[in-house]
Amino acid sequence: MPDYSEIKKKYDEWLEDPTPDRLNSVVDTLQPSIDHSLRSINSSDDRLMRTRARTLAAKAVTTYDPNAGAQLTTWTSNQLMPLRRIRREVQQPIRVPERTQLDAYTLMKSEFEFIEKHNREPDIEELADFSKIPRKRIEKIRKQYRRMPAQEALGDSIVQTETDYTSEALDYIYNDSDQIDRKIIEMKTGYGGKYDPMEPKDIALKLGLTPSQLSRRSAKLTLQIQEVEDALTKTS
Repeated sequence: MPDYSEIKKKYDEWLEDPTPDRLNSVVDTLQPSIDHSLRSINSSDDRLMRTRARTLAAKAVTTYDPNAGAQLTTWTSNQLMPLRRIRREVQQPIRVPERTQLDAYTLMKSEFEFIEKHNREPDIEELADFSKIPRKRIEKIRKQYRRMPAQEALGDSIVQTETDYTSEALDYIYNDSDQIDRKIIEMKTGYGGKYDPMEPKDIALKLGLTPSQLSRRSAKLTLQIQEVEDALTKTS
């Protein structure tokens, strides 16, 4: 049974000082909920699924609202529900070349190891460095396993068009951006193949940004991309 007093203690300590170590401590107290969810999908001994479960539990902690009425254990159990879908996707047979299968396994293993080490998902540049797989190769692997969504403009009020230089401009701005802006680009456009384009409210929640912060960053990124596209057009 969960030790609710210990969970609350560790959660309060994390609120006072939200470090990765303290977040790990909160997740440790939620282990009974994690174990129950893994048993329900016959994945108790699956290391990758266990790592994914801890990642979802950590996200549950960071998005938990004590004023909403539910206990943290209940909220966490609800946030662990995608594990069933994740398990199906992992087990689904996919006919792809053996080289791609091996690289895909290395990529997945590296991503989970990065999450374990840093308590967050890597952006594609970090994943490339961590896995020693070139970024373009990562994109190709992901395209083999899922349909790559069309890129879209980052600004919510910008007409969503794509020029001959959009991909090149996007590469340039992505490489020159900080970690948060890189995640915004990935989540809004599908860049790198990890995400389908997400709604702004979901991106803000996932990155811990207010809607206005996300809007400002998106507008800045859109302007930068357009400026690079214009420069490329003029020099062509």
